[in-house]
Amino acid sequence: MNCLVPAIDGGMLGWRLNSCLVMIIFVLANMRGQTMPALKVGIGEAGESRKVMSSDPAVWFPSTESFARLLTADNRTMLRLIAERAPESLDELVELTGRAKPNLSRTLHRLASYGIVRIERRGRRIVPTLLCDRIELILPLTQHGSPGVTGEGDRA
Repeated sequence: MNCLVPAIDGGMLGWRLNSCLVMIIFVLANMRGQTMPALKVGIGEAGESRKVMSSDPAVWFPSTESFARLLTADNRTMLRLIAERAPESLDELVELTGRAKPNLSRTLHRLASYGIVRIERRGRRIVPTLLCDRIELILPLTQHGSPGVTGEGDRA
């Protein structure tokens, strides 16, 4: 059975046909032409009763709201700037984004905890690196939408 579902691509909202499985893809521009892996994320606790499958998400968010709070438009813009400009320090990223340094540092650490960026210390500098150029949220609407899910689904 097919259904029409929303899809986000590069910050644009569109519609595409999918088999009753919502897959939201945020594409982060990688202007250097390097191939980066997609990061598959899901909603729910990683330890919930699930059949482990190779197609399962690598990262789990506790709710769709927490996913949306982390990947705001400002944070996606910051991730694109990291990919395009490869800032050599947190101070350089502050200049590029216009955001406060404590805010950026906190956000980068949260993104790092989900495997989206890596934060390296090089001497006295903190250097962020993007680890993926796509984030795919796999959100089954029914148990038939994803055979690996046996739990109740999203908890707000």
